[in-house]
Amino acid sequence: MHLREVLRHVSAVYNGDTQDSATAYHTLAYCTFHNNRLTDARVLIDKALALRLKLHGPDHPLTLDSKALQVNRSTCVCVSHGQQ
Repeated sequence: MHLREVLRHVSAVYNGDTQDSATAYHTLAYCTFHNNRLTDARVLIDKALALRLKLHGPDHPLTLDSKALQVNRSTCVCVSHGQQ
């Protein structure tokens, strides 16, 4: 299944801005990040983080997990482009 199909499925199944959809986006971000698909991962991380901020606020452990993944992704992009 392609990423676009998975995203359509997530939207259909979880129907809106729910904890389940935030978890699905975070999990997809994690998987794409660890498969070195950094551009795809960024979109998913941003969506997961936005949902978790909306649902839980900035200091909730789930929000912090998404923030950590976002930082890891940013660090990898900078290193892969020779920046520090």
